[in-house]
Amino acid sequence: MFETVDTLIVLVAKLALLIGFIYSLKYWYNKKKSIIPVIVYWLLGLVFVLLISFTLFDWIITITLQGDNLGSLAAIFAILFYVFVGIKNFKINNI
Repeated sequence: MFETVDTLIVLVAKLALLIGFIYSLKYWYNKKKSIIPVIVYWLLGLVFVLLISFTLFDWIITITLQGDNLGSLAAIFAILFYVFVGIKNFKINNI
């Protein structure tokens, strides 16, 4: 029982960190309209968005499909999510 509760706590914390990182940079970008938040997203987003979303997608895919070797599918989803969020929120053309 404690493993499930601990896993859910970690996943909720990761999800909160992911959402907080994206919205704080989006707020900073909308407030300043400079290139610095865009660069910060594409560099620090590798850690905060890509890796955290990979672990979340890996957990979801493992639970739903009951498979062990589905990390490549989770990696593809994480890369697509990282690029989608970056293009949608932090395009250089918006400046």
